[in-house]
Amino acid sequence: MNRRQRRAVVRLESRQGARETAPPPPEPSALESGLVFHRQGNIERAVASYAKHLEDVPEDSDALHLLGVVASQRGRHEEAMRLFERAIVRGGHVPAYVSSLGIAYRSLGRHDEAIALYRHVLARTPDFADAHINLANALQDKGDLDAAVAAYEQALGLDRTKETAWANLASALRAQGRFDAAAQAYREAAALNPSSAAYLRDLADILLALGDLAGADEGYRKALALDPSDAVAHDHLGLASQGLGRIAEAEECHRRALALDPDLAEARHNLGVVLAGKGPAGTPGGAAR
Repeated sequence: MNRRQRRAVVRLESRQGARETAPPPPEPSALESGLVFHRQGNIERAVASYAKHLEDVPEDSDALHLLGVVASQRGRHEEAMRLFERAIVRGGHVPAYVSSLGIAYRSLGRHDEAIALYRHVLARTPDFADAHINLANALQDKGDLDAAVAAYEQALGLDRTKETAWANLASALRAQGRFDAAAQAYREAAALNPSSAAYLRDLADILLALGDLAGADEGYRKALALDPSDAVAHDHLGLASQGLGRIAEAEECHRRALALDPDLAEARHNLGVVLAGKGPAGTPGGAAR
């Protein structure tokens, strides 16, 4: 072994010894473990970890906030509200805490308080896109569509990747009768989340309202490829098929919708319209040949 080889061996042994003597990485805190479980969807273990952290650090604002998020996800909005309020008392007006409290207020129907909170957050952090979205949602709940559209557009000016902002903007534009703009917003939402059957169906509904029967037909078929159990999509595909003159197919679509949801009154009505237009031999127009 020459001198260079001996030096290489010494360096290798030195590195191996350092690795063997290096201390193990620190154990994650209970709060950190809870966050991992929460992201994984393991809510029970997340709650247990957050509670353990609160035993070690009583009234920790981050743990209180995260427990509030869990309560909100479980539909326990009163409990969530109290936890968010405690987090704010302990940790101050952190934008995420205040925004979460606004969501709880909105879920409880306290829209004016939610709107005031979001505006308070945005006065301090105007670039907080999620707060703009939450404000827009609350405004839309109250029926203030113009202000809601403006708030969604502000959010998207900050971050165009917010798919829920695009979808909710589309809903508000649709309610205003601005169908072309609504269709474009649904396209943006669907591009960001191609696996969402709901976005594709909503876009198809807009195209149907605009008289784009071929576009609507294609949209409903794409939505149903993702979610074949969507009774409404089957029913509306029947409307597009009827408009395109495919009467037998329309009838089958309405029947499939009713098989999936026997209480879907719209499908029952639409099937009746198709059957009323068929002749005795099953031909459109009501006249036998």
